[in-house]
Amino acid sequence: DGGSEAGGGGGGGSKAREGGMAPLPRHAALDGATFAALVRRGAPFVVSDALERSAGFAMRNWTCDEFAVRFPDAAVTLHYVAGGDKRSTMAESAVLGDEPSGCPDPDGPAHGPRYWGIKEAAFGGGYDEGRAVSEAETPYLEAVKEAAGVPYFMDPAAHGGELGASPEVWLSAKGAGAQAHVDGHCESTISIQLAGTKRWRLSAVPPSQLTPLRPRNQYEDGAAYRRRGGWRPTWVGDLAPGEAILFPPGTVHETTTTSHECAASITFQFATPPPVLHWDERFPALRRLWDVHECWAQFDLPYASLLAPPASSAALPVRELFFLSLQLGGLLPVRARRLAVQRHAELDADADGCLSVAELPPPPRRALGTAEAWPGALASLFDVDADGCVAAAEVGSVIERWALVQRAVAEEWLPPPRAIARQFRAEARVSGAGMPERR
Repeated sequence: DGGSEAGGGGGGGSKAREGGMAPLPRHAALDGATFAALVRRGAPFVVSDALERSAGFAMRNWTCDEFAVRFPDAAVTLHYVAGGDKRSTMAESAVLGDEPSGCPDPDGPAHGPRYWGIKEAAFGGGYDEGRAVSEAETPYLEAVKEAAGVPYFMDPAAHGGELGASPEVWLSAKGAGAQAHVDGHCESTISIQLAGTKRWRLSAVPPSQLTPLRPRNQYEDGAAYRRRGGWRPTWVGDLAPGEAILFPPGTVHETTTTSHECAASITFQFATPPPVLHWDERFPALRRLWDVHECWAQFDLPYASLLAPPASSAALPVRELFFLSLQLGGLLPVRARRLAVQRHAELDADADGCLSVAELPPPPRRALGTAEAWPGALASLFDVDADGCVAAAEVGSVIERWALVQRAVAEEWLPPPRAIARQFRAEARVSGAGMPERR
């Protein structure tokens, strides 16, 4: 069975806190069920035997010099530096000197790291003509995918394609690293240390630090340090070769190489299983965090897919479900609860008062993750007391809490134009969700 090492488990164990930060929970010998539960919960954690138990991970001992030898012409970016990003080839970057990061936090990285966004080779023309990596590096991408493999605690069928589509390589000398930031990824992240040692500091985004929703990034590169009161990371931990760190979307994170040896790591995003409990717990902050605004449709799907009519839930695309969720932001939360209880009765095919995994709705089109993982994710979200029965009262309370946030965000935002309001009402009629309450 999956297990935790000393200092792991629920966020620090017996190890002392460092500067108010808890040591990252550490796990080893993870089985699939434990891995899925940890990812759905969403707190960052380390897998200490990530490569030790993973057969076929050919790049397990690759150093920074090894990358330069294998991929000399790769387009590398010197990132997080005071003078702005600078591009070079992998071979050139290996002999370039360090450049100051300008990080205002004395505990943060002093220099910028080298970043190879090799995943961009698969994007094709027109995605972002200003990107560093082009289709010409496709052979390099294939070589990286072949050498990377899938960690033992992940499912090759579910995760092989996800990892193969998102590799990024980070190379950094002592004292170099990425300044605190939030990525726009909607998926969870795994970073595997190949050489050297890297210190990670992470935190969730405190709701108290978010102003009402506005269309601007609040946690872009290095911005966390400049917020009032500075940045106060929650977790800290050093990643040694062969170890991996995993964390959910919307997490503020920073890295600093602590070894004299150049640190090499490879990072991926993965969507299976979706971190639904993290979305639910952090929803008040995530729903106001513009840095992840492209993910709001995904964050809403577990709730909106249950509220949609059962017969059409699988056919409604993400955008239509997002319109439905926005429309529900105009509903009184008590109305959302009543609608959720009504949907529960419609889904409860055997009328036993409990929704089984089989009775939960299928994933909407374009939902993140595999179809097989979706019902289990919904069950973990709505089965609040974890007794194996998704009761109507549980569905109602979860949906009402979500609707309260949607209502609050709607109150903060300017009222939509009449044309948009008419569109919401038209979609509500089609979906059967009912008309928004007038205010």
